[in-house]
Amino acid sequence: MKRLFAIVLVMILIVSMCACNDLQLPNNDSKQSQSENNQQTPNEEVCEHIWDDGIEVEGGTDAYLMEYTCTVCGEKEQYIITIIPPYPITENDIVNKVYVYEKEGFCGDCTIEIKANGTFTYYEGMLSSHIGSGEWTYTDTDRMLTLFEKMVRLDENGNWEQFTQSYSFLVEEDTLIFVNKESDNGLGNFLYVKVKDGEKFFAR
Repeated sequence: MKRLFAIVLVMILIVSMCACNDLQLPNNDSKQSQSENNQQTPNEEVCEHIWDDGIEVEGGTDAYLMEYTCTVCGEKEQYIITIIPPYPITENDIVNKVYVYEKEGFCGDCTIEIKANGTFTYYEGMLSSHIGSGEWTYTDTDRMLTLFEKMVRLDENGNWEQFTQSYSFLVEEDTLIFVNKESDNGLGNFLYVKVKDGEKFFAR
């Protein structure tokens, strides 16, 4: 009986060893591969776009289409730009106001007063004895204000003659912008204060 029990025990041990040989344990390579598969792929880096000045790809009277390109990644975006008509400036918007030159006048402020009766007066500063005056015209289509001042000067023969000096300004809201090419520079500019093209007078 003991001999039979020993034989059975040996057979059980043999079967157990065979089962262990059939079982394949993962090697180091498979562990590394599994670890790599478990790692999450990092998110792609987001481009901090730097857009160019854009080009107009489609025009219109009320709006137009602009296309902008990122100078870093080349991505493109399009935007519809609505055309806002300029604020209409009428004579009522510019009259009864005093406009002050943005720079120093002839020791003090150089000012232009636009009056509702169609006349103007300008002062170049405290040290100027000249007080300019005359009439003005305004065209709202191009927003051009022109001042006409009657003055006198000596002609080639030494005689006094009368002439008209004009000063032109592009009008923006509460701002007069001197336009030299549209002005009749008979004396080169104002009498003492020499205003340069593009310089401004602001409503006070």
